[in-house]
Amino acid sequence: MIETNRTHFLVDCGMFQGGREADRRNRAAFNFDPEQIDFVLLTHTHIDHSGLLPRLSTWGFRGPVYATKATSDLLKVMLKDSAYIADPI
Repeated sequence: MIETNRTHFLVDCGMFQGGREADRRNRAAFNFDPEQIDFVLLTHTHIDHSGLLPRLSTWGFRGPVYATKATSDLLKVMLKDSAYIADPI
């Protein structure tokens, strides 16, 4: 998360992968209030960079996600899968 006097934004919002703690970490509460995030800057589509976007939205994020057109196109497919993996509860 990047915080300034004027904005709060995330660079990526990915899932943890591998190891015994990955599942617990992916289901843990964010250490910030998603409603206070102004936008997400997505570097690319890999799940370890984008996989928690559905969860972020479930927890109150309503801002835009900035990404290239190619990344946005792939997100339409990839985020459907990650939404099933990352239980929002």
